[in-house]
Amino acid sequence: MMRKVALNLARVSLVFSMLVVFAGSFVRMTGSGMGCPDWPKCFGHIIPPTDEDQVKWESEKFFEQGQMILHEEALWIANASFETSESFNPNNWEKYTRHDYAHFNVYHTWTEYINRLIGAATGIPTFFLFLVGLFYWKRDKVVTLFAAASLFLLGFEAWLGKLVVDGNLVPNQITIHMFGALLIVTILTLLINRLKNNSRSLIGKKTFYLFLIVIGISILQILLGTGVREEVDHLLKSGIERINLIENLPVIYAIHRSFSILVMLINGYLIYKLIKAGTGQKAYLFMWGGILLIEVLLGIGLTYLGFPKEMQPAHLIFAFLLFLVQLYVFLQVKPDRD
Repeated sequence: MMRKVALNLARVSLVFSMLVVFAGSFVRMTGSGMGCPDWPKCFGHIIPPTDEDQVKWESEKFFEQGQMILHEEALWIANASFETSESFNPNNWEKYTRHDYAHFNVYHTWTEYINRLIGAATGIPTFFLFLVGLFYWKRDKVVTLFAAASLFLLGFEAWLGKLVVDGNLVPNQITIHMFGALLIVTILTLLINRLKNNSRSLIGKKTFYLFLIVIGISILQILLGTGVREEVDHLLKSGIERINLIENLPVIYAIHRSFSILVMLINGYLIYKLIKAGTGQKAYLFMWGGILLIEVLLGIGLTYLGFPKEMQPAHLIFAFLLFLVQLYVFLQVKPDRD
């Protein structure tokens, strides 16, 4: 009974974790990352504003302590709850200096807010998974440690999200943010596999070690892609048009693009070897090949269609799905000792 509860909680946590990745990609696509300029609240509100008038200073208007406003192209925080007089009194406000992003866009604000809600919702099953995992300490310490690690990393991701907001989306923090999400998905997948305790198919040692290399390459390619995305964001902010991005991108883009050829070839070869080995995972192997094909086509589209913003999150999502399928199949096999 306890195993079934833990398994269901782990599955729900994994689904929500993937939703966080999808939502985060949509936030990046729409440029909504700073839609809420503070954290964990949004413009000092638990429920974000829906109209620009709610975040503007007006005379004879009541403001609560901690509420944020836009005034003279800057953000200000109310020092206390008060009603404004005829003129703006800076003594009642503290200028927000953690970043200089002072804009309000209702669509960006609510996109970012929904992203945060999904992140918060992910914490619910993950927390209960941790509690259930405690009961496994004597039976299987690995389950307890995996459950604790997933909760810790989720908390780390939330804290890092605050740093990203405070730093106005500093590029290095975004890469770490992505790596943290990858770790959470990996740990939850490992936990689900351990709780299921399925028998594994035998494959040759060389194929098994090749599998390890492929997974490592996939992780590296995802991180390279994140680096490219950061450079794209930087160039767009500097005024470069999307159609001119490729000629202005640094060497990391050329590495990522050239590396994709190796990714495609080595994945294709491994899929062929696994089908030939008769692992019993044919459906997942065809899924793997289909995701790989879509990922390659998206990469080609980004290169030759001027980096359309709609393709960027899709490219990331399919990279994550590719890694998940690879990891799942990997956990269903083991090397032959002979």
